[in-house]
Amino acid sequence: MRRGCLSVGTVACDICKRPIPYPDRYLMVDEDASGEEVNQGGRSVRYCIDCAKEKGYARYKEIKGEMMLTFLRESEPVPSTETAPPAAAVASAKSAKTEKPAKPAKASAKDEKASVEKTADKAAEKQKAPAKAAAKK
Repeated sequence: MRRGCLSVGTVACDICKRPIPYPDRYLMVDEDASGEEVNQGGRSVRYCIDCAKEKGYARYKEIKGEMMLTFLRESEPVPSTETAPPAAAVASAKSAKTEKPAKPAKASAKDEKASVEKTADKAAEKQKAPAKAAAKK
């Protein structure tokens, strides 16, 4: 199994033994004794980007006009950055009969202005209170 990781500065490539500085990316792959990738089990091997590209584990792919490094296999689609939900989620949402919660009422500009004025009046009264108390004594 492939796992793309970020170095914390204490990681070294298991192939070329070069340290991988923070915050560079590296790939961790589970491999069997012969060096073939396995889904589970096996030992975890760390690859720097250069060694991962040599082994065929890393490649650059154009995504939205930009070249991006990916550790995905050729057959795996690159995840979309759009926020559109999957079709199954849309279908299940349509079939579910749920009520939408009511939107909270927005305060009008008048209400907000009145609230600010009340707060300012209270602050002014608090400042005047010590002066009034001193005048009474």
